[in-house]
Amino acid sequence: MARHRFPRVIRMVVLVGIIQLFAWAEHPTDLQSQVSAPENLTVHSYNFNTTLYWDYQSTKKTLFQVEFRSYEDGTNWTIFHTCKNIVQSYCDLSTKIDKPGDFYYMRVKALEGSDESDFSKTKEFSLRMEGRIGPPTLDVYMMDKEIVVDIWHAPIPDGLPDIWHFYPDFDYKVHYMKTNQIETNICDDDKCTIFFTPPKKNENYCFSAQGISNLWAVTGEMSKEICLFVEDKDAIADFRLKVAVGTSLGIFLILLIGIVIYIIKKQTLNNSKLPGAL
Repeated sequence: MARHRFPRVIRMVVLVGIIQLFAWAEHPTDLQSQVSAPENLTVHSYNFNTTLYWDYQSTKKTLFQVEFRSYEDGTNWTIFHTCKNIVQSYCDLSTKIDKPGDFYYMRVKALEGSDESDFSKTKEFSLRMEGRIGPPTLDVYMMDKEIVVDIWHAPIPDGLPDIWHFYPDFDYKVHYMKTNQIETNICDDDKCTIFFTPPKKNENYCFSAQGISNLWAVTGEMSKEICLFVEDKDAIADFRLKVAVGTSLGIFLILLIGIVIYIIKKQTLNNSKLPGAL
């Protein structure tokens, strides 16, 4: 009896396998997710405006859910609530990616009705290493006998702190005449300012600036070069005075010559009217 029972068990296993094979052939997607996962996840950060992008192709109504975690948090994934059940293929993470010394990971999944895809994950992202800082904006003008250069910080998204929250030693390298450098004098939440005494007058002075953090080894983009021509106002004033004096003297001489000519003509006319000599 034992010899006949074993082949019967084998036949039952084969039969069950055949039935499952036919079932899979009829419904092949039952053994895998019916929703495809997002693709080509990329993270862009410019002036601390950090956004996750992804690609997705579907003819159905699709929603997305974004989660993130940092290296400091270990393996705990957190749903980013402003990017839960969204329809767009991007998510603004600026308010969460705010530590230049940390590494961040993001993942996103697609949802179609009651079905959902597997998560697609990014590689690690570092604000310090991959974030970019745009160029500042410069205003250059004269105040008394000094050149003033206002260096306006690159704009940061609303709701985020100032740039020193990210990089406490942040400062600017200010270049003039391409090669020379000046240190900033005064900084506040909006700008830094330098005061520069030009060594020569009647010269064109050009300035540009670049943000830098030595502590974090971060360098921003260079600003546009702004130029200012510095006139020698004292020399101009002396020249104008000489011109004014010369003009006044010329007018006086012309009037004097005119008066002399008038007197001579009048005297000649009077002499011609006298009676002949007796």
